[in-house]
Amino acid sequence: GYNESPVILCGNFGKISSYNYAGGISGASKDDIYGCFNKGSVTAKYTAGGVAGVAEANNLYKECYNSGNISGEVSAGVIGFKNAGGGKILRCYNIGEISSGIAILGGSKAGVSKLYQFADCYALSTSESEVKILSIADFENPDKLNFDFENIWEYKNNGYSYPQLKYAEDKNPSLSPVWGEEIVREYELIETAQDFLNIKSNPSGTYRLTKDID
Repeated sequence: GYNESPVILCGNFGKISSYNYAGGISGASKDDIYGCFNKGSVTAKYTAGGVAGVAEANNLYKECYNSGNISGEVSAGVIGFKNAGGGKILRCYNIGEISSGIAILGGSKAGVSKLYQFADCYALSTSESEVKILSIADFENPDKLNFDFENIWEYKNNGYSYPQLKYAEDKNPSLSPVWGEEIVREYELIETAQDFLNIKSNPSGTYRLTKDID
């Protein structure tokens, strides 16, 4: 699928598989994505990204992370492929295994500059000079990351020892005052293929994929 409006405070735990443009949050992103995460595996023959399979516009990606394994001919932990010039990636990280070896931003369309504005992005390993390499121990230390741990990020005692988003991962309902307005999220769980198809009837709703869907 794709987003034509901003996506805020969403997460994916399920397995995503597509021939092309596979993404944990959006297959083809045409607007901003922030406060989102992917913990599931994302696989495509060609293009795959932990947050977005492909960026189709000059978008802003901030406060996002990927811990899932990403596999595709062109792939990355945050954005698999860039189809348009410009954009920003701010305060994002990747600790997942990426088949391309690129943590944050993958390939780009011929004739399109790959350059994005990066700020405070981190990874365990990557070939990107704009991304800071940290060790596992560093990721577990808030002093090593230039993140807002007062309002947006935190560490939780849930078996995941890396930074997590305060509100995107809470159980129903969650209250977040940190994105410019107070947002209440009453999640609808996506557990079957029919649940997924029903999103068409309420595209502005808030959903959480909790199981793999064939």
